[in-house]
Amino acid sequence: MIWLNSTPSFGREIRGKHPTLVVSSNAYNKKTNYIIVCPVTTGGNNFSGYVSLNDYKKRGRVHARQIHSFDTDRIISKEFIDRLRGDDFLQVKQILDYSLEIDF
Repeated sequence: MIWLNSTPSFGREIRGKHPTLVVSSNAYNKKTNYIIVCPVTTGGNNFSGYVSLNDYKKRGRVHARQIHSFDTDRIISKEFIDRLRGDDFLQVKQILDYSLEIDF
């Protein structure tokens, strides 16, 4: 998880300084200078696209169905807030797989 500046934004997109979960690979990030993220939020409803973050430095939920691509210049700090445990990241990945329906 990293801090990202998502301003300007429109509609219900994340805004301002916001914690996000990076779901793109380091290779992709370096080659394109973009990162693909899902926002971490404390709001929202009981929608099935959320993964709860328990016992992390940043509490909340990953909104795994709200996928964004941002320029790496929007990264506020190169320091990670935290790293997801494998079981939690697997839940995020399963939601991404279901949402995107990419089968190779």
